Amino acid sequence: MINKFLINWLLFILIIISCNIILRLYKYYKFNYLFSINVSTFLDINGKNLITYITFKNIYNSPLMKWKSINNYLNLLKAVLYVIKNDNLYLNRNLCFIVSEIIPINNLFKVIADPIIINYNDLNSPYELIKLFKWNKNAFNDDLNDIIFTVKIL
Repeated sequence: MINKFLINWLLFILIIISCNIILRLYKYYKFNYLFSINVSTFLDINGKNLITYITFKNIYNSPLMKWKSINNYLNLLKAVLYVIKNDNLYLNRNLCFIVSEIIPINNLFKVIADPIIINYNDLNSPYELIKLFKWNKNAFNDDLNDIIFTVKIL
């Protein structure tokens, strides 16, 4: 009688502990990435064109995942397109997209994809847009530098 009671208690405690561990692991790995967005707009030297910088900063990423992968760039492009589609400044204009990263040691920009120029009306999906970029060899290394998407109105 006492043995069954102790076995049931131990089994119950082990189940509670395992559920707790599973929930903590789920919370830890639930978000693959989080990033902050900063949108700033200013006039260029001629005072004619608006230059919009959309800056993404890596806040958190799971240690089991590569930060610089096609899927993460795709998610960043979805956010960029969301910001662009909700602003009327870009209607019927050509846009230049530049993808770069900031090296924090010396605060220099390093381009990780060749710039592309596309009309606002041709922006349909991030899947099509990501295929247009010609990525450099250092675009998919494991550095955790900040990714900068620069969008300029031409």
